[in-house]
Amino acid sequence: MAQGGLSVAQGGSFKSAFLSAAFTSAGLDFLPEMDIASGTAVAAVIGGTGSVIGGGKFANGAVTGAFIYAYNHKGPHSLTNPSGKGVRGQDLEGNGRFGAPRARRDANGNIYTGSHEGADFMTTAGQDVRAISGGRVIRLPQGGGYDGIVVGDGAGTSWKILYLDVKPSIRVGDPILAGQVLGTAQDITIRYGPNMTNHIHVKLRLHGSVVDPARFIPLPNTP
Repeated sequence: MAQGGLSVAQGGSFKSAFLSAAFTSAGLDFLPEMDIASGTAVAAVIGGTGSVIGGGKFANGAVTGAFIYAYNHKGPHSLTNPSGKGVRGQDLEGNGRFGAPRARRDANGNIYTGSHEGADFMTTAGQDVRAISGGRVIRLPQGGGYDGIVVGDGAGTSWKILYLDVKPSIRVGDPILAGQVLGTAQDITIRYGPNMTNHIHVKLRLHGSVVDPARFIPLPNTP
């Protein structure tokens, strides 16, 4: 239903996108576990076939099938909330939601626009910050103060958390468990001023693509 609705919103066919998604989801449940490349290829063929049956284009269905495989079958279904709080919304310094517009100044002083590649989970300075999923430490803060930790599972999922003081006992290459305390949240108002809601920044990659962490991380009912 979701893929059909997205197709209609983009001027396409509900039926072809619906069948593409339905064929892919049903078909992959009966196939053995595969590596990412093989699974994506098979999902593309199934999705493309479903689209053709529905009167649409094979290429469009192939993209739908590959997307479903990457984000539904190979993507994480539920990650640990790193702070136990919600995502920072609009404050006087900007918006912390994924995709929010950003304006930055480069080294030459030129201003360019972009979008927020991550989600800001609200924190209280000094509180524990937890790993959103398991993996191994790829990178640690490089001495910049506001840098953070990068963890990957070697199977297509990696994530970064900024604005935390990582525990001194954690080293590059160490195994990390979902929910493990990584360190404590920094007080970023010292750097950005009191008008910015204190938070940690979470950036999530699935199979090379940056996605909204809030799609997979449970949020509390209240901010």
